[in-house]
Amino acid sequence: MAWRATVACSLLGLTGVLALTLDALTKRERVSLIEVPLGVIFAIIMPALLGLLALGLSAWLRRFSPFTQALLFGGISGGLAFLLWTGTGSLAGAPDYGLIVFAAFFGLPISLMGCVGYLLAIWFSTRTGARIIWPIFGVLLAVFVTLSALAWAGIFTTMPVGNEESENGIPECGRFTATGELVEMPCDAFNPPPIRP
Repeated sequence: MAWRATVACSLLGLTGVLALTLDALTKRERVSLIEVPLGVIFAIIMPALLGLLALGLSAWLRRFSPFTQALLFGGISGGLAFLLWTGTGSLAGAPDYGLIVFAAFFGLPISLMGCVGYLLAIWFSTRTGARIIWPIFGVLLAVFVTLSALAWAGIFTTMPVGNEESENGIPECGRFTATGELVEMPCDAFNPPPIRP
């Protein structure tokens, strides 16, 4: 069950990352998940960790109905993610409430991935489920690997397209303030412009 849970959770992670990349590509307002390590975390690393959790819990979960198994697995995975995230952050000192809110925000997708992924893994054990999931997983993984390689090579990007060059060579993008004034900002967040008096 562990490898099926890994593949099913990875299928969900790949679907989410590629859907958000397509959204970022159409809007061209922000960098997509495929260009930052968070995409790899949700598509590969998190499903592998959920597969290890399924390896430890699958024997105990078999006594329940499939839907209850999925709910329990999703709840346990989200709870563990929340506890690990807040526990490692509070080891350095007093717990930070911003960290707790971020852990809750990060734990929800992990919980949903665990719940739906475990239910897909149960269906994946049937012949029909395997015939449907393997081709979809193969296509999504190929697209993810191709776009990731192109993004890391600098060929593929969803960065906003600038309308003019500034003095330091960084493209400028127009943004509007809350009052409706046009403010020129760099499209590259890693190289902010110098502060002008």
